[in-house]
Amino acid sequence: MNAKVLVVALVVFVTLASCAPANEVTNEYDLNYKEGLEFYESRDFYKAIASLSKAINLQPESMSAYLLRGKAYRHVYEYEKALQDIDKVLELDPNNYDAHVLRGTVFFNTKKYEEAINEYTIALELSKENKEALLYRGFTYSAIEEYHMAIYDFQQYLIFVPDSPDRARIEAMIESLESKIEK
Repeated sequence: MNAKVLVVALVVFVTLASCAPANEVTNEYDLNYKEGLEFYESRDFYKAIASLSKAINLQPESMSAYLLRGKAYRHVYEYEKALQDIDKVLELDPNNYDAHVLRGTVFFNTKKYEEAINEYTIALELSKENKEALLYRGFTYSAIEEYHMAIYDFQQYLIFVPDSPDRARIEAMIESLESKIEK
């Protein structure tokens, strides 16, 4: 009987001991991720990248940390690093709407307009609720002087998001594009 109690106690001890570091890692991950998010929101992108990198080292499969770090890299014009993080998110979840939108934005920023349009289109196919990709695709079509397509996307965006805070700006953009078509 004493041997059985000793074995059970040993199993419980080993189980608890193995759980403690995991909890510490999770707590440390959470702290680094939260810190990275706070730095990102305060637009201190280099500190955000540092904190999120620590979080990723603790949880290498964290899509949230990769996505946020990718956004931070985009803000500091480190597009290749942003794409590496986005690719990791898409490796983990090929249907991640936000990763496709971010990838489209990086492609737009690097003047890879066809690739941007493709990413925004994929994002729109993935989500019927989120429409920011429609707006961004409209700006991309405008950049390559596909004015009819841009106008269509802007109009569709305003239908889906009638209370957009950017409504006046988008309507002005539509007017401007229509005048370019008439010339």
